[in-house]
Amino acid sequence: MVIHSGTATIDSPQMRQAIDRVSADFAGDTRFGSVIAPQPGFSISPDGHTGIVVAGADASTDDAALRPCGAISTRPTTRR
Repeated sequence: MVIHSGTATIDSPQMRQAIDRVSADFAGDTRFGSVIAPQPGFSISPDGHTGIVVAGADASTDDAALRPCGAISTRPTTRR
């Protein structure tokens, strides 16, 4: 899952919290296996504002598609 902020970097508390929530969601879902947090030089952008949490599949594609994943934001959203 891609986690991005226009202002915060991967090592900031807000981004760490988002990464931890995504990782916990994957770990708590039997359709996923091992979870790898964003790694420097592999899955963190050069500017540090984007990271990728990688989760291995532990279910068939049919089973994995039955329930969609939600979106997580590191900031509150406002509607205009």
